Amino acid sequence: MSDNPTACRPGRRLKNVARGGFGARQCPRGMGRLSWMLVLACLASGSPLVWAQYSYLEQPQEAAGLPKLQYLKLDVEAEKSSQRSSLGAESQYQRLYVAPALGISWDYFLYHPDLFNFSILAEPGYSWQEAGPPDALSRRDDVLLNGTLTGRLLQLKPYATSVFASSTHNTHQYDFFNSVIEDSHSYGVLTGYRTGPVPVTLSFQQISRDTTGFNYDTTSDQTTLDLHARNERARQNFTDFAYQYSHYESRSTGSGETFRDTSDFHYITLNDTENFEHSVLTSTLLFDQSETTAVNSQDLNLLLHYSIEHLPNLRSIYDYSFARFATDSGDAMQDSARAGLQHQLYESLTSYGDFHGSSANSSFGGSTLDLVSGGTSASVAYTKRLGNWGRLTLSDGVNFDFTDQQSSGGILLISKESHALPSGQWVRLNVPRIIVIVIVATDAAHGEMPLTENVDYLVDRTRDPWQLQRNPFSTVLTDSNNTVLVTYTVRPNPSGSYSTLSDQAQIRLDLWNGTVGFYGRYSFTENHAYDPGFVLEDVREFQAGADFYRRGLRLAANYTDRHSSLFGYYAYNLSESYSSVALPHSTIGIDLNQRWSFYPASGNLSNSTSRVTYYDFILRYDWHPVTAINWSAETGYELQRGNGLDQDLFVARTYFNWLIGKLDLHLGYEFQNQKYTAETRDRHFVFLRAKRNF
Repeated sequence: MSDNPTACRPGRRLKNVARGGFGARQCPRGMGRLSWMLVLACLASGSPLVWAQYSYLEQPQEAAGLPKLQYLKLDVEAEKSSQRSSLGAESQYQRLYVAPALGISWDYFLYHPDLFNFSILAEPGYSWQEAGPPDALSRRDDVLLNGTLTGRLLQLKPYATSVFASSTHNTHQYDFFNSVIEDSHSYGVLTGYRTGPVPVTLSFQQISRDTTGFNYDTTSDQTTLDLHARNERARQNFTDFAYQYSHYESRSTGSGETFRDTSDFHYITLNDTENFEHSVLTSTLLFDQSETTAVNSQDLNLLLHYSIEHLPNLRSIYDYSFARFATDSGDAMQDSARAGLQHQLYESLTSYGDFHGSSANSSFGGSTLDLVSGGTSASVAYTKRLGNWGRLTLSDGVNFDFTDQQSSGGILLISKESHALPSGQWVRLNVPRIIVIVIVATDAAHGEMPLTENVDYLVDRTRDPWQLQRNPFSTVLTDSNNTVLVTYTVRPNPSGSYSTLSDQAQIRLDLWNGTVGFYGRYSFTENHAYDPGFVLEDVREFQAGADFYRRGLRLAANYTDRHSSLFGYYAYNLSESYSSVALPHSTIGIDLNQRWSFYPASGNLSNSTSRVTYYDFILRYDWHPVTAINWSAETGYELQRGNGLDQDLFVARTYFNWLIGKLDLHLGYEFQNQKYTAETRDRHFVFLRAKRNF
């Protein structure tokens, strides 16, 4: 849990590319002014009895603190964008925004600093905006009250409480090719009792955002409540409890379409660790309940892990897990157990073996599935230092399972399948013969917020299994938050049994303290069905690559060849990066990536031949001749061809910051160009942020 008063909701990490104040174009629903009035009214009110119990505090003798004028500021923004379709239609949009404001600070306390102290930075101001098509501009005037407030009540007590509120207007960069203007308004409180056997913290936060992007304009509201308690005992034993409630609403508009999402999310985690003389038991209980516009669901997971150290180099491992997932249309349950033995020979050789089994049953949409499986696995890993010049790593793991299932009906629910969506890469789902995707959401760590197709992610339905790719212009999925949970339905395999044998081996050689590395991997999965009608994936995959790093230069290359009964491909990947001090007071950096993927027609399913090509480069330059002057520039290009998605993205930005005595100037220019098969988009954005400090 964070006590940062301006913390954004999890996963929405924002990068400021234009420092310069908190002026907002508007304050929707009066949140900025209302939050200030509510917080101050609640704190300033109170009966004489409340104040009397703190009469023992000696009032400080210093003069009363008064509000101070900190600065005058001016924000100016100009924007022009156009959209042209391949059929000849064209639309334009332009905007001019001017917002002068005052910065007034007030750091003071009520009665005594240890009772309640606060820090206010208020920015009363005025905004004038003219926006719309060139021949139909509309004008809007607003009175603004932006800024920040932080306060701390009873800061010396274990039940110290913090309150906060903020209202900001700024330019943010979610992704290199995704820069937006965002107005954010938030308020909240953090309290608890932090001593005793079970310290407890409780926080509440309300955040509203109005985001204006190149592709979509998005408004969102999120309310979050967090409760955390932890008990720590001897031998590093502990019990940890956390509860989170989140209510999220969003509305995205762009390209003539409007998308709405609403979700309520409850998430509970309970972790316990018990250290005994020669053994350790860890237990985890996870529960979440979500209600969205697409589906309502409950998910319960219990994980038990027990390890016993028989000898310094020998230990046994026992695992058990239970999972239940339920929706309005059905549910699924699974039990799994494992017993294993791990042995360490010297420091270089580790071996492991286990027996495992599981049972599962599900009922969804009138279809049922009962499944029982069991098997064994073994692995070995070897690491050897080769003098002072290298290190060799070898590993191999093999697994065998036998599965028997009884199924009826034509629908099987696959729940919350986790996938990471890196930028520019198609990622396939695990199970073929897909019927429909029920919901795609962020992971539990980011509130399982529902995502919107074509806004946050793209779907390729021409292949089986289907593929997903992250939309580079999503304001939810970013490089640091790219994990999604996919729930979808498929046509199940018939009743019967099958066995699965898999193996994965790899070798890696590092030379000269990791300056150069070579590696190779080989894996296969073979299935044998004892009854007709099964669609199972047999895979043989080989990968070889090398990497190099020295004095700011990084090079990497690999080749992957995957033969599959469902979805085969081969791919070449290259990446290069370099950063260095180019000239006195300046640095330069460049990043390049190239990927060629080939998908031949293969397998029992109708996957046609295709080719996907991806390139990107990012060039950055920074010049800092003296402390008061900084100039930076960056440009990037991304190209993708194939799988029905042809796009060219180009970005160029430059920023100049100059501190002249007490005058702080920030000037910036951004250009974006996007080319798709059916349309082309351009955007020019210029801003000036000036601040005169006192």
